[in-house]
Amino acid sequence: MVALEECDHLQKPDADSWGENPEASYARRERSRIILEAVAALPPALRRVCMLRNFEELSTKEVADRLGLPAITVRVRLFRAHCELRRRLGGVGSQVVSKFADRLAT
Repeated sequence: MVALEECDHLQKPDADSWGENPEASYARRERSRIILEAVAALPPALRRVCMLRNFEELSTKEVADRLGLPAITVRVRLFRAHCELRRRLGGVGSQVVSKFADRLAT
């Protein structure tokens, strides 16, 4: 058996070295699952624009070019997708949808 005094040189792990709190990790994963399910339930035209713009982080112009649409159509579809997500998610994902909506200006 090792005497406690002999272990003085060992350092206590700090809180950051333990990683994310399990409850916070679960809550984050659950929010992500709920949001992805809501996005998957969008009509295909809205879902494509939402996925490219928000998850693949393409610019409005890049989305328009990839889909062969005018940029204004991409903006309108993205606006409609965000409105639908806010309606479906209520408080669960409203902050995430707001973050997406803030990127409309770029």
